[in-house]
Amino acid sequence: YTFSWLLLHLSAFYLIGRILIPWIRSSEIFFISKVFQIALLLVFLRFFTHTIPIRAQDRTEEAAAGIAAGRGLGKAEREFPGAAAAIRKLESLPKGAVIEAQGNPYSWTSHVSTLSGKESFLGWANHVELLNRDYGEINRRKEVTDRFYRSYDCLERRGIMEREQISYAVVGPLEQKQFPGVKSVNFQCLHLLIEEGEYRIYGLQ
Repeated sequence: YTFSWLLLHLSAFYLIGRILIPWIRSSEIFFISKVFQIALLLVFLRFFTHTIPIRAQDRTEEAAAGIAAGRGLGKAEREFPGAAAAIRKLESLPKGAVIEAQGNPYSWTSHVSTLSGKESFLGWANHVELLNRDYGEINRRKEVTDRFYRSYDCLERRGIMEREQISYAVVGPLEQKQFPGVKSVNFQCLHLLIEEGEYRIYGLQ
């Protein structure tokens, strides 16, 4: 994620340079190019000095949790015990959309679907809005998610999954926090596929 921002900044430097060159005297181009090179060097140095300790901490957390390095699951496991195992098991299951409780942007919202490489039923709603501007559909999916987790009728919940083509439903720490008591709600009409720590992941079959 941070590397994407780095590439964006580098592209911005390049584009600004292309725009300004026609307006700059040839005697000044050498000096300005050196300034840009120094600026790029500083950006690179700042990027690496900022991310190296973060990545080192991730590797330490992954090793402590017995997780393969580079998976990005170390912090998730530390925050939510059982997350790494649940995510790895979901990753091994067939493709399908995952429904999870909604939350604030730049939070752990949709972390199960994201880290398992599965499609999310909604994801970060505000980012999806910026991407496709389909506000009506996004609001509808918010309401569907809310209805799914608040329902006490398992058949209604199963019907939602069938109509919306949702393969997996997560009941984890975030869902329990947002919808108190959801863990004890009837899910008997669905199949319990994964049970790790505070995570229960259900499927249609």
